[in-house]
Amino acid sequence: MDGLPIGRKVDLSSHSSYESLAHTLEEMFNERTAASTCKRSNGEEHGVILGGERQSKLLDGSSKFVLTYEDKEGDWMLVGDVPWG
Repeated sequence: MDGLPIGRKVDLSSHSSYESLAHTLEEMFNERTAASTCKRSNGEEHGVILGGERQSKLLDGSSKFVLTYEDKEGDWMLVGDVPWG
């Protein structure tokens, strides 16, 4: 990840799945990924991973954002409609 929040870029070759990419984007833009959050003694919120694995809000439909990309033909596609590879 490089740059300010308005102009950051992500190296897709460093990810092996949509889930990995989604978690990186959520971290970049401070979107909560965990199923639950707790407050530390200093009042700061932190995520709690339930069931041993975080579920991405960007991929499960519970986020206010939707991941899309432009394919080779110029059509806009929803992330996950086509297998990662």
